[in-house]
Amino acid sequence: MAEPYSSFNVSDLYTSLSLERNISINEMTFLSRTTCDNSEIEFSRDFLAIIGYSSILYVDKGELDYMHDGIMITLTAGDAILTKAGVQYNIIYERGVSYYFIHFAMESNAINFLNGKKVIMPNELKKYFVKIYEEVSSSFTEIEDPENDSKLREQGISRHNYYLKEADVKYDAPIYSQQYICAYLEFIMMGISRRYNEKEINEKLPCNEVDIASTIVRLLENNVFGRISVTDICLKLPYCKTVLSREFKKAYGCTMMRYYNELKLAEAKKMVNEGVYTISEISEMLMFSNVYDFSRVFKRLEGCSPSEYKKRSESNQKIKC
Repeated sequence: MAEPYSSFNVSDLYTSLSLERNISINEMTFLSRTTCDNSEIEFSRDFLAIIGYSSILYVDKGELDYMHDGIMITLTAGDAILTKAGVQYNIIYERGVSYYFIHFAMESNAINFLNGKKVIMPNELKKYFVKIYEEVSSSFTEIEDPENDSKLREQGISRHNYYLKEADVKYDAPIYSQQYICAYLEFIMMGISRRYNEKEINEKLPCNEVDIASTIVRLLENNVFGRISVTDICLKLPYCKTVLSREFKKAYGCTMMRYYNELKLAEAKKMVNEGVYTISEISEMLMFSNVYDFSRVFKRLEGCSPSEYKKRSESNQKIKC
């Protein structure tokens, strides 16, 4: 006779876990969306602000100068900057720029290490700025300033400002819109923190041309027996290709890839002189696409092919003997 099923409590088998919330947005207080269709438009502003909220400024087109705690920072398309509560800031000059500017409050200090540092907004996070704007504009009444708005429109600039106050909530606001707004902003903050946190633990993000160039050199040196491209470097550092290339050339007098190939060439010449490896093996160890690509780079920098250099090296060694 089969034994009857015995009852049991699922909680006896599993223990519950209280999930962590490292970044939690308590409130969002202000959103400004500025767009400019004319890249030639330049617009200067003259104001200084210190607010009791954190903020994030994300530029999706054009360029602007942002004064953060007395330091001038230029932001171009794809850049963002975070400012913690109580820090003095100023948007000084706009050049054909479109951007989002959001003020918010959060419990965690998880992103304070990025205060005042320019970061490249990861592509997968950019859509959330659009989603936040859509939710805010459909849920809150826009702040109108007819005289100023008219002047801006004459210059080809469109600016939409929203204060997120209970009195400004639309009667037909979509359900859960405020929760969506907080969730989207949390996605952005978590994504930025995850992207840049590991680098910050090991070393501070470079903040001037000397730091930028020396950081690039370290990346290149660490990849002599590997592969790294300018695109890879851009993904590792919070600056665009133009800035990285300009600052590196200013410091070292050549392009990043020229410097990188010269590092590889120095190692190649050492191995050729040692006579342990063949030209093909050296090419493979230094991660060139093929031996022909290796020979081309070698000849361009050294003035002779690897095999010619090897013969010359062997000849010199015989003379010494």
